[in-house]
Amino acid sequence: MLPYCVPCLFVVFSRNRLITHHIMVPPNVAGKVRSIVGKGTYTLDDTIMVLEDPSNSAHTLPLRLSHYWPVRNPRPVQEKLAPNQPLLTGQRVLDSLFPSVLGGTCAIPGAFGCGKVRAENDALVLQHLLVV
Repeated sequence: MLPYCVPCLFVVFSRNRLITHHIMVPPNVAGKVRSIVGKGTYTLDDTIMVLEDPSNSAHTLPLRLSHYWPVRNPRPVQEKLAPNQPLLTGQRVLDSLFPSVLGGTCAIPGAFGCGKVRAENDALVLQHLLVV
C-alpha cells in the first residue's frame, strides 16, 4: 500500500519536445494508492492507478489518463491568479488590435479560411519558445 494521494501528479509524459502532459488525480477524489503500473506504453482507456477508499478498503477507483468532467461545472481552484504578463505573438496586427494576456481568454475575429487557427498555433509556439 502506497501513501495517501490527494490531488497528486501521477503521470508525466512528453508528446514531443514542446508538449509535456501532467496527469493529476481528478478533483474531489482522494484515497490510498493500491496499485500503479510501471513504465510503458498505455492508451487513454488503460487503468494506470487504483485508489482505495480509506474508510472502506473494498471500494476502489481506477484512474486512467483521462476522466469525464462536465463542461459547465467549473474546476475547483484555491485562488485565481491575476494575469500580469502580455501574450506577445510577434505579429504586430494581433498584438496591437487584439492584445491579450498570458493565461487569459481572447478571440480572433475573421471569416472562414483566413488563418485564425494558424495565428493561434503560431502564437502559442512562439510564446513557448520565448519563455523557454
